[in-house]
Amino acid sequence: MTVHFRKAVVSLLLLTSIVSCKPKEGLPDNFDYGRVENGIYSNAYFDFDIPLPHGWTIRNREDMERLYETGHEVVREKNEQLASQLEASKINRAALLSLVKSTREGLGDTTGTPGASFSIVVENLSTHPAVRNSRDYLSQAAQLLQQSGLDYTITPGFVSEQVGNRLFDRMNLQLLHNGVMVHQTYYVTIVRKFAVCILLSYVEDADGRELKDIAAKINFS
Repeated sequence: MTVHFRKAVVSLLLLTSIVSCKPKEGLPDNFDYGRVENGIYSNAYFDFDIPLPHGWTIRNREDMERLYETGHEVVREKNEQLASQLEASKINRAALLSLVKSTREGLGDTTGTPGASFSIVVENLSTHPAVRNSRDYLSQAAQLLQQSGLDYTITPGFVSEQVGNRLFDRMNLQLLHNGVMVHQTYYVTIVRKFAVCILLSYVEDADGRELKDIAAKINFS
């Protein structure tokens, strides 16, 4: 993935893990980042599991933090105040799982087109009483995207959709960069006063279908 595409995709991942920059709460002492065993990611705190697709690369937590830092820098170039607020609020979010589709050339290809990616990110909503449901969360996320100064097109309206065995709300958006359209699908549900967010990012329609198939296998107990 080229630097320009990497920044475009990472900045969206960053923004979709943040609701607001108000009081700090942090993560509870019994919080669980989950584990991967026998090809299945499971999380005891949120009580779900999801089988991992063959041939995809798992980003570790250190890689995810580096990507978030890159995202902060992208936002800072456009909006210094927002970047500082996002930095202060990161105590409330956690990246649980991030997968990238590998190609023969690596993650993405030599033309700069990003590979498809699948992420699950959570955010603590304990100090956000105005966020009563997943649509409230999506509304605030959309506002932050608009404030970022980055060139996103958000499809109007949110749609409720069954993902695995749980109902999520969905937001679709696109980013046109150097003539290539990057598609993003953003699913949110609320569990234990956390927003549980699934982010699909892709260029090719076939990758989009594969990502939805991956998401469809999530199972909440």
